[in-house]
Amino acid sequence: MLDRILYRLYYIDMVDSENAGNEIGVQLGQDQPAYKAVGEHFERLINSGRLQPGDRLPTVRLLAERTGLNKATIVQGFSELRRRGLVTSRPGRGTIVAASPSAQSVPVADRIQSLYRHLLPEPGWGSELPEYDFSALWPAPSMFPLDAFRRIHEKLMRGRPELLQYGSAQGYHPLREYLEERARRIGIGSGQAVVVQGSQQGLDLIFRTFLNPGDAVAVESPTYAGILPELALHEARVLAVPMETDGLDVASLQSLIRNERIKLLYFMPNFQNPTGITMSEEKRNALARLAAATGTLLVEDDFEHDLRFSGRERRPVAGRMGSANVIYLSTFSKTLLPGLRMGWMIAPAALAEPLVLAKQYTDIHTSVLTQAAVNEFCRSGQYDRHLVRLRREYRKRLDGARRTLALHMPDGSIWTEPDGGFSLWVTLPEGYDSSVLSSEAVSRGVHLWPGSRFYPGGRGGERSFRLSLSLASEQEIAAGIAILGKLLRVRRAARRARANDARNILFL
Repeated sequence: MLDRILYRLYYIDMVDSENAGNEIGVQLGQDQPAYKAVGEHFERLINSGRLQPGDRLPTVRLLAERTGLNKATIVQGFSELRRRGLVTSRPGRGTIVAASPSAQSVPVADRIQSLYRHLLPEPGWGSELPEYDFSALWPAPSMFPLDAFRRIHEKLMRGRPELLQYGSAQGYHPLREYLEERARRIGIGSGQAVVVQGSQQGLDLIFRTFLNPGDAVAVESPTYAGILPELALHEARVLAVPMETDGLDVASLQSLIRNERIKLLYFMPNFQNPTGITMSEEKRNALARLAAATGTLLVEDDFEHDLRFSGRERRPVAGRMGSANVIYLSTFSKTLLPGLRMGWMIAPAALAEPLVLAKQYTDIHTSVLTQAAVNEFCRSGQYDRHLVRLRREYRKRLDGARRTLALHMPDGSIWTEPDGGFSLWVTLPEGYDSSVLSSEAVSRGVHLWPGSRFYPGGRGGERSFRLSLSLASEQEIAAGIAILGKLLRVRRAARRARANDARNILFL
């Protein structure tokens, strides 16, 4: 069967004359997107050394003429290369092979851009809000308790001027006491609270305090996309641990530990981002035992703990035997107001002390007024009442999404069944590409993150995507998923047509 087509590209527009005229074959599989074939081929040339830093790639126009591919396909292939940090675009020079991110000659701004490239918007996303936004893992503004916070702020501003003074780096003492009490209620019997500016600052403080360049860090695969550039910034070696239906693959982690000195493990026990999976009791116990036996530092990111709406609540790993080297991390960003930038860590005293010092020399302290307002909101019972409303609303959205997916996704598609949070993970059958779906959905007003964004190195999840439902109403969820289903049906019909054309060629 004729299932591969060979396109020829000619390097007649290279800056380096020695490369001019090189003939390069790009093979396009029947089910492989053309833009991906273009990107992967140039990646091979760069990695093999045939293209050196500073070399210029052929122009989009030239490649389109030589290959017969449309310009949009070439542009998307180049966008993938830029997202992976392999090329840069320079005004007047075109698309240039980038220097190694670790090279001393790379400007700091370019290095940061390279590290965070996979968090940049998908190609085609503009500044306007999409009609159907399934990309953001943010709480819905319509759910913000604005009136309650305004009243609390006004009350504190009138009678508590000392809240505008400098405060403790560890955090506002009444709020710390509340957080420690709350930790005890979920099974964490000891540990000190450290208040931080959201989970992201907590992670940065942990990495700066406990990691050295070259240390090995294990992460779930797929994992929270924001963790990967943070670890690269701290020059850690990232080791991927596959996810299973009940949490990370403990056997794979044990195998890694036998061959590597794992300094730190980062994991999400509840409603894991991006899969929505909750870790089983058995695996939580196994991680606690593993930490005690090996001395590996565990960072337990329980960012959506308060958003459980079904299933049994499970005690955190930080509350289990052998948890002396576990740091528990959580946040109010998914349940209250993200703009408050309010998160916290619960850590054993031996780990909390250096974290507080790192916090002090980073930003002195988190806003005392904001901490006092959160403390008042929580202790008055308003937070728990607010959670009841959130859980009810997000459960309705997730249930509606599952029903609509069953109507519109191709046969053989599967998706996770989270017990909480506001996202789920969809995996399409063989032959589909979530990056192509994401790109095509933009013109229909739908934004979503393709699965490759959540894998170390961007390698994996080609058929998967995260569907975040917090910003869309039930009606918008139904309409947006229907659009995705239509795009997938069009893609399937086009693939079948190509297969028929290929079979017909055999008989010409």
